[in-house]
Amino acid sequence: MPLHRIYTPQGFFTKDEKRALVDSIASMYIGLPAFLVITLFCPIDEDDFYIGKQNHSERASEQGKPFVRIVSQHLARTAEGKERRTRTIRSLEDRFRAVLEAKNCEWEIHIEEPAADLWRLSGHDYPAPGSQAESQWREANKAVQYQGPTMADHLAEKASL
Repeated sequence: MPLHRIYTPQGFFTKDEKRALVDSIASMYIGLPAFLVITLFCPIDEDDFYIGKQNHSERASEQGKPFVRIVSQHLARTAEGKERRTRTIRSLEDRFRAVLEAKNCEWEIHIEEPAADLWRLSGHDYPAPGSQAESQWREANKAVQYQGPTMADHLAEKASL
């Protein structure tokens, strides 16, 4: 599952900007079941958003720009090797860039890749990539019962090679 949490000051994005970001982000995950791509907009009150010792408003006034923090988790696929990892972070950041630059803000982004064996959907382990079960999930647009290798099995097998 790609899960994207976008932390912003209250009222930062318009409804249209949110939709544009969601459409752009979702288009990055070709081949994954659509229901796996989750984007959460997390507006934070001024008194709950600190950068160093300054609340967001103080920092934005000092820097002349608001600040946005983006935390993404990739579970259904991992980026192996320096080149692929670099491509992945650049591709994701490019999805945000146009909207964030138009809003004249500074931002920070990172991608986490938690262990696949600690991830379940409605009581099911995620199926191995490219498997018939993954195709069934994509077609159903939800987690469904299956028999066969899991994502964790797939990654363990790759690690043993």
